[in-house]
Amino acid sequence: TCKFDQQAMDETFYMSNMSPQYYSFNRGIWKKAEEQVRDWVKEYGHLYVVSGPAAFYADSVIGENGVAVPSMFYKVMLYKEGNTIETAGFLFQNKKITQDPHDFIVTVDSVEQVCGLDFFWELQDSIEESVESEVGLKFVAEETEK
Repeated sequence: TCKFDQQAMDETFYMSNMSPQYYSFNRGIWKKAEEQVRDWVKEYGHLYVVSGPAAFYADSVIGENGVAVPSMFYKVMLYKEGNTIETAGFLFQNKKITQDPHDFIVTVDSVEQVCGLDFFWELQDSIEESVESEVGLKFVAEETEK
């Protein structure tokens, strides 16, 4: 487990590092997805994970700071060991969802299209194009065991 100093911990509570989530979303599928990612880290030793808002409701802000309310959230994961590189993403509506997170596993390319971001741009282009266009087997193994 990685521990940070108090300043780093305090900085996670800046408004610029927060996105409003509906309670049923945060305590439901988002929590399950975070638990799944932690399980993958335990199983594989490490992952690169990026998460955040994917899209926003038009004209929907809250609070005195006018924080925009996301309509969707994403998580993208990259596993790399030696020459093995695998990626996957989650894409969720910011609402109560009763399905399993595995029902929402998508390619990183799919998440990039919704977000307008390029997540693993430092990879060699041919590798990036290949791994971001498919869901890595490490991320579907548990799903196929059901």
